Amino acid sequence: MWREPNRGVVMISGFDEAIAVYHNGATFSSCNTVSGPFFDFPVPLEGNDDVMRIAANLFAAGGETTARLMSTSFRILGDRPDLQQVLREEPDTIPAFIEEAVRLESPIKGEFRLSRVPVTVGDVDLPAGTTVFVMNGAANRDPRQFDDPHKFRLDRVNGRQHVGFDHGIHSCAGAPLACAETRITIERFLDRTGDITISEAAHGPADARRYEYDPTYMLRGLEELHLEFTPID
Repeated sequence: MWREPNRGVVMISGFDEAIAVYHNGATFSSCNTVSGPFFDFPVPLEGNDDVMRIAANLFAAGGETTARLMSTSFRILGDRPDLQQVLREEPDTIPAFIEEAVRLESPIKGEFRLSRVPVTVGDVDLPAGTTVFVMNGAANRDPRQFDDPHKFRLDRVNGRQHVGFDHGIHSCAGAPLACAETRITIERFLDRTGDITISEAAHGPADARRYEYDPTYMLRGLEELHLEFTPID
């Protein structure tokens, strides 16, 4: 954990500390302190307005995370013909591939939370009113939680225990949709192509790739990805 020098936001990068914040709704506000609090939805839903709010949120969340997750997945596949071969021969491993892609390149960089009361996170005391930013990407590479955290591994036994889509009751509403759409897209691509490679004309050689990422502190994703592939008739 460290404090951002300009705004004084406490940056949380450890996995255990991230879980502690996400699961402590009584202490940390469930709102994004930039965009404001979420609406409360009655259960069961009452009227068309409640349904439309959830549908709009799901549509937006699913679109943003899906686009970033797909680009990350194909960037990894384009540089790993060995992984392509495994997924072609064992399509049941595609969900594990997606989970590992989410862990390694989290489409949601993090979330703001606001401490309502004084609290201790890790060994750091935070006064009431402290703004924290939970860094999902950093937490997902915490060596205390994941062995070889910077390595892509299909056989990772705790591969689904990441915070790539946040965690707890306020996790990303579009996460299941993003994973389902990405899985189907990968399946179709692998069925219809003989190989998938990264365009060297657009992104440079394998040992010196060039990528541009969206300039946002909330989401992580490529601005563009150029692929080359051999179609199967």
